[in-house]
Amino acid sequence: MSIVTETGAGLSNGETYASVVAFKAYCDARGVSYAAFTDAQLEQFLRKAADYIGETYRTRWCGYRVTETQALDWPRSLAAKPDQLGSVGIRYYLTTEIPAEVIRAQNEMTIRASAGDDLTADTTQTIKREKVGAIETEYAEHSRAGTAYLAVDRLLALLLSRSGASVMLRRS
Repeated sequence: MSIVTETGAGLSNGETYASVVAFKAYCDARGVSYAAFTDAQLEQFLRKAADYIGETYRTRWCGYRVTETQALDWPRSLAAKPDQLGSVGIRYYLTTEIPAEVIRAQNEMTIRASAGDDLTADTTQTIKREKVGAIETEYAEHSRAGTAYLAVDRLLALLLSRSGASVMLRRS
């Protein structure tokens, strides 16, 4: 089955923000090889990456989904463009627009999925102390269970709402 790429129309069956062709171009520009994989395998990795982004950021995006039936979180309405304050005030993404940062983040997660990372693995309680013979492991208090993808978090940071506020104020 061929993957369905979200075009900005708010598709009810959209599965990915990036097409296989766009993912390959992203990899080519960064010297990342995908030669070991078929297009069908790349589609599977793209789906896993889109799932990860949805599961991780769904409740934190700025703005609102354009339709109730769209499969993915973008496009959105009233999603402010970061660093785009102009003389007329806040600028917003079009309701048919997918931010480049979202597509880049998905491509980054697709690279990780193709490398064998289990993006949505179940996590267990963080080990406080473990001793096996002379080897001992102790993790810091309040340490994060699971893998943190810092590059993706940074890419998407400006697209996330701040402390639940949906209104941005600007001093004149």
